[in-house]
Amino acid sequence: MSNNTHVKDPSKILFAEGDVDSYFIESLLKTYNLQLGITTEPKGGIGNLRVALADSDFRKKLSDGVIKRFGIVADADSLAQAGAGFNNRWLQLIRDLTPTMTELDITIPTTASFETGEVFSNDDDSLKIGL
Repeated sequence: MSNNTHVKDPSKILFAEGDVDSYFIESLLKTYNLQLGITTEPKGGIGNLRVALADSDFRKKLSDGVIKRFGIVADADSLAQAGAGFNNRWLQLIRDLTPTMTELDITIPTTASFETGEVFSNDDDSLKIGL
């Protein structure tokens, strides 16, 4: 549950892999008084996050323009422990986003930018997806 008291904008959604990730983002917003209107949605783990990305209602909100700014906060801890690391987590999430990005005419990246993150947008910039 979000504990940031700032006004939320339903068109700005951030999926957080877990509760701690969500808490961190909410604390960051509160500590620095960043009133961005973001609604954070903790997903309870990478499996649930991946299911949420494939959800037809979520994809419809993106395609209908209900969601205009969308981001994902996820880590690669379990993959790193298995020796796979950030590159595989990034590829995993890009694969999950590919059907949505293709439908929305967003160019699908082929390489990751770990230091800066990624922001993808459609041609008219009406939708941005951050990873």
